[in-house]
Amino acid sequence: MKEKTLFMSIVMIAVMIVLAVCLGYFYNESNKEEKVCPNVDTSSITKTLKDNQKELIKQQEDIKNQIYLKKTNCNPTYILEGCKSTIENIATDLSKARDYELDVYDCTEFSQTLSGVYNDLGYKAKTKSVQVDCNSGLFENIACSKYNGWHSIVELDNVYVESTTGDIITPDKYKFYGLR
Repeated sequence: MKEKTLFMSIVMIAVMIVLAVCLGYFYNESNKEEKVCPNVDTSSITKTLKDNQKELIKQQEDIKNQIYLKKTNCNPTYILEGCKSTIENIATDLSKARDYELDVYDCTEFSQTLSGVYNDLGYKAKTKSVQVDCNSGLFENIACSKYNGWHSIVELDNVYVESTTGDIITPDKYKFYGLR
């Protein structure tokens, strides 16, 4: 009788081990992550994205260097007549360095980059979100209507800069930018 009980215990242990192995296998199989596109090699896409990011950083550094070399002796305010200010030169150069692409490189990215360049040069600049007058004729209708008039500009010591064109926003245009 003891032998039969011992044999049944061994069989029960063996059955439990088999069940545990099977459960572990099915659990692992059910939790495996499936590729959304199994035939796509994502390593090449990742490499391209990283290369593009490195190229953008390099372009930004090149722009910063070009802007630094093009600094003028002008007073850095837009009021000085006959002399385009350093602030406006920087903004104009930066706006020409890259094409505007809605949802790719638009007012948000132009403003962030320009604000960063100004700050690197010792100015105190920040991006500012404003709600513009889409009917003023100053803004692209597609972008303006898509974002309900929300637009990004740069504020720098009470001077506002339209980062997509490099223009200083003069007080007579404040109303179109929702500024006071």
